[in-house]
Amino acid sequence: MKKGFDVFVGIFSVIGILLFVIPGVYLLFSTSPASLFSAVKDDEFLRAVGVSLSSATLSTLLILLFGTPLAYVLSRSEFPLRGLLENLLELPVAIPHSVAGVAILNFFGRGAFMGKILSLLGFQVYGTLTGIVIAMAFVSAPYFIGSLKEGLRQLPQEYEKISYSLGRGRFYTFFKVLLPMTKGHLLKGLILSWGRAVSEFGAVMVVAYFPMTSTVFVYERLETMGIRATLPYAVLLFLITGFVFLFLRILWGKYAESKGFEG
Repeated sequence: MKKGFDVFVGIFSVIGILLFVIPGVYLLFSTSPASLFSAVKDDEFLRAVGVSLSSATLSTLLILLFGTPLAYVLSRSEFPLRGLLENLLELPVAIPHSVAGVAILNFFGRGAFMGKILSLLGFQVYGTLTGIVIAMAFVSAPYFIGSLKEGLRQLPQEYEKISYSLGRGRFYTFFKVLLPMTKGHLLKGLILSWGRAVSEFGAVMVVAYFPMTSTVFVYERLETMGIRATLPYAVLLFLITGFVFLFLRILWGKYAESKGFEG
């Protein structure tokens, strides 16, 4: 019986590796060094990569700024419809991201109320870097908020009470006690959000085809030049984003290990 189970698990694990691991590894060996060298000199591709990396970083900072207090409210406060709000915040993970892009344009577009407010502040959403950042933040925020919220919920409220009993205010307690004690969850959420943002395609393409991000660039090359001509760009993008993400994950892992919790 044990042998039969081992065979079952082994076969399905191999199939899982073929489905979820090998396609990415196989991509790395699907083009020549000469093609990669030619692609890396393509100014349009480099600009697109720059747009993606900068937009993902800005969106992550935006999530950090507004998602941190929101995670605190959801973890520490009881109010009507809190469960509904939590589900709505997680919805971008499930809905088609082209729909997310339409939702953003509908709310922040030129004719919308929020769009008019942004216009007064000198910002436009459609076809701009601002739109790309908002689109990336919209689909990536659930990862950060969920991670930090979970960390705050695991933290006993006695720490806050002790801080208050020592005469510390709520701002001090939040920034000097709670956030440092949940730094692991905060950093993990930022890494996951950045990784999700830099890979976003659907919402970004709807909101701003230009300035072109790296994901839209690869799609445009695939549509106009075919898969063989697209492979060098896909491999480079795989390597660039993969290296940055793995580097951040390694830093996170070392931090988690030094603090004695699972990374």
